[in-house]
Amino acid sequence: PIGAVITFIALLTGAAWGKPIWGTWWVWDARLTSELVLLFLYLGVISLYASFEDKVLAARASGILAIVGVINIPIIKYSVDWWSSLHQPSTIRITEKSTMSTDMLYPLLINIVGFGMMIGAITLIRYRTEILARNGMRPWVRDLATAEEAK
Repeated sequence: PIGAVITFIALLTGAAWGKPIWGTWWVWDARLTSELVLLFLYLGVISLYASFEDKVLAARASGILAIVGVINIPIIKYSVDWWSSLHQPSTIRITEKSTMSTDMLYPLLINIVGFGMMIGAITLIRYRTEILARNGMRPWVRDLATAEEAK
């Protein structure tokens, strides 16, 4: 769900930024289309997990779909280099000098690290919640809940 929400926000804000530049909300550009496929993969994994009563089987089935969906990641990354499209080529490069001005590059890199830390924190909170939900009837969870109520 975290990845699906962030992908949806990226598509929505990308459309808002693209409207004044391209004159339209959506273009079947390689980067945009592969990002939309990523959103559908996220929604498919979430739906597949929710469709099973047995959560172990659900995790296995949705995990297989997620592994298959990993194929889309390099397609998204290199789509602007492989196909000539509306998007500019890659501006942040690891092996050579970036084409972005350092006035914009450093704040962007700081934001990338910040968003990564935020996503990591949200993911850890979700893991903790999932562990507590799956073990809700165990004594240690009840003890933890009563200790939290006593505070």
